[in-house]
Amino acid sequence: MGGLKYINDNFGHKEGDYALQHLARIIKDCCKSGRICARFGGDEFIILGANATDEDVPALESTFNIQLESINRIIRKPYKISASIGSIVTDATADVTLFNLITQADEIMYENKKRKRTSRYLRRDQEHDDVNYETPWNYKT
Repeated sequence: MGGLKYINDNFGHKEGDYALQHLARIIKDCCKSGRICARFGGDEFIILGANATDEDVPALESTFNIQLESINRIIRKPYKISASIGSIVTDATADVTLFNLITQADEIMYENKKRKRTSRYLRRDQEHDDVNYETPWNYKT
């Protein structure tokens, strides 16, 4: 979950719990077809599924993101419930541990999180293209 500390610090832990509960419901809704979902840490969740394919990932992520956008429209809070996803599809073998899979998914999630942050800044820059910025030497660019 993104921004839990911000929510807790600015709106209180009760509001942070409220946001976590809504995120947990979204994740639970994505856990159909024999998938297992669990809270893995303070603000981290995992979804495990057998017989998944690479084609399943976009559908799951799309459903998750659509539900996330929907809940934010419904609850109308001064913050957005957000999350980044790291998905991995692999064959289970004796040398692959659950810890290794979670670590790989975590690395992918952090890459996606960085991309999201960069994309958000690029959108913000495009919205302000008509603004003139001054250099330290007071020349207009």
